[in-house]
Amino acid sequence: MPGLDLNDFTDPQADDVAGSPMESIEQAALPGLGVKGTADSGRSAQPASQAEDQDSLQALQKRQLRDEHPLRIAYLKGQADITQLQRISQRLRIASQAFVALLACLLGISVLVLIIEAIRSRAIVIREFSTPPQLADRGLSGRVVAGILLDELTLLQSSTRTRLEKRKVSDAWSNQIELELPSTGISIHQIETLLRQRLGHDLTVSGDLVQSSAGELMLTVRGESIPARSFKGDTNAIKKLTREAAVHIFEHTQPSHYVASLIAKGLSEEAVAFSERVFPTTTEADRPYLLNQWANALQNTGGPANAKQSLFLYRKALALRKDFTNVHNNIMLTTIVMGREQEAWEYGRNHLQRKGGRPSPKKELGFGQWNQLTWNLQAWRAVLADDARQYRGIGSGNQLRHPVIALIDTRLHDLESARFHLSLGSGASNDSTIKARTHFVRGRLAALEGNKSVALREMESFKSEYTNNKTVAANMPGYLCWVALAQEEAKLRKKADQTLREAGRYVNCLRFRGDILDRRGDWKNAQLAYADAVRLAPDLPAGYYSWGAALARHRECKAAMEQLAAAAKRGPGWADPLKAWGDCLAFQGQWKEALKKYQEASRLAPEWVALQQAIDNAKAHRYIPKQQPLGL
Repeated sequence: MPGLDLNDFTDPQADDVAGSPMESIEQAALPGLGVKGTADSGRSAQPASQAEDQDSLQALQKRQLRDEHPLRIAYLKGQADITQLQRISQRLRIASQAFVALLACLLGISVLVLIIEAIRSRAIVIREFSTPPQLADRGLSGRVVAGILLDELTLLQSSTRTRLEKRKVSDAWSNQIELELPSTGISIHQIETLLRQRLGHDLTVSGDLVQSSAGELMLTVRGESIPARSFKGDTNAIKKLTREAAVHIFEHTQPSHYVASLIAKGLSEEAVAFSERVFPTTTEADRPYLLNQWANALQNTGGPANAKQSLFLYRKALALRKDFTNVHNNIMLTTIVMGREQEAWEYGRNHLQRKGGRPSPKKELGFGQWNQLTWNLQAWRAVLADDARQYRGIGSGNQLRHPVIALIDTRLHDLESARFHLSLGSGASNDSTIKARTHFVRGRLAALEGNKSVALREMESFKSEYTNNKTVAANMPGYLCWVALAQEEAKLRKKADQTLREAGRYVNCLRFRGDILDRRGDWKNAQLAYADAVRLAPDLPAGYYSWGAALARHRECKAAMEQLAAAAKRGPGWADPLKAWGDCLAFQGQWKEALKKYQEASRLAPEWVALQQAIDNAKAHRYIPKQQPLGL
């Protein structure tokens, strides 16, 4: 069967009428070009015509693109601007949301701080007093009277030296923030006051001032936990009345601080009586502190029975607050007062073991007695100096720090520093031990400089204070032993023997007795005295040192170095045993070893002149023996 040709179905008339499909497209796409022809001519001219049409179409497209390009650029730029504005808007929205969140956080933190401060607040708030118009016209308005009382109470509180936290004292009208919260009419100060009233432990004090028909003023104060009390005086006695009222408030709001102030003034018996009276009504938070000060006051009154009772009170204070470091120190002091130095050392060692070693310097104030027993002089001095700097150059204890620092400096052989610190503390009058400590340090300075007459005078003055002031004896146990040295140097043997008998049984007394007997030529009994000192407190370095130094004087260097090594082991912060050890080595011609001991000692007592001379002599291989004062 012959194949079908599709062209056979083409209508020639239709082609003539409508033209070919390509021609219709070309006419629609390229109007005005005049593309015409029959089917035969279209088929013959198709390749050339299509190329021309494509060129024309491309040219048209190029013109259209050129015309549309600025519009597209403008459109894209507009879109970029809109996108940038959207980004800025989004950033501003995020920033505003973050700012609102930050404000909310700050507000929440502020409220939390207010709540925490309210819970912790233990302030004394003085409210405006009530006064009649005639007194207000004279300048004694209620606010003025409350202000004077506030000043007196602040002065009384600041004069009490203690590391214990003191109550803040303020009035009820100063430093008020009156910003009101929207739609509430309530100020921030009112919110703070409400929180303190509901959650805090503030004590509010108020009162009134009236004048009788006779012209006499009567000031009455009252408050929570403060019994109302009236004070009377003439018309010009407002300062006297407010001072008495401040004492009344102080003793009822801060009883432990008040007892500390009485002790500092030498009124220990009054402090004991007050403590016994107020302890039943004291808050649980204040009881450990009151017990500690009560025990301090009781110890200052003297006597074995009071010392025993003090230990009982200290232990009760520790039962209430186990981290009360000062109480541990006071227990050691009381144990020493009772003549039990070895027991005090053991207590301190056990306490250090429980604490995991020596505390940081800021907390080492409670280890003063341990430092004394072990002759850890640099550590003892550093913490006292830091305490003096923190508390107006005076210190936080019942006794001033500078005379004690001066005493330590004499043991470090730094005489210039001792004089300087003694001058800083000698002008204070409230410390009942200051006079005795001043005499003692002056006596030691004179003895170290070879001025025997001045040393005797100052030491006997110290003995008078020690004997007549129970507070001195309670805070300086064993110091009376040093007086015997000055008396012996002045050839007052009977007085020296009598003083040693009066001083009690302490390591210093026994070792000094050995030094005195050795000076008198009784070497046999001197060694017995040294042995007694070591036996009394085998873990203290002082007895070993004195025995070793005496053996060195008798040229028994091997035995001497054994004792001095024992002293250095028990008192690693003490330069004197190392220096004496170096002297023994220098005497034997062991210059290298001697110089090593001298240099170790120099790190502990860098201002010791005789030690520096010994170092120079050792470097030059010279040994120049010198007679030392008694006790060294």
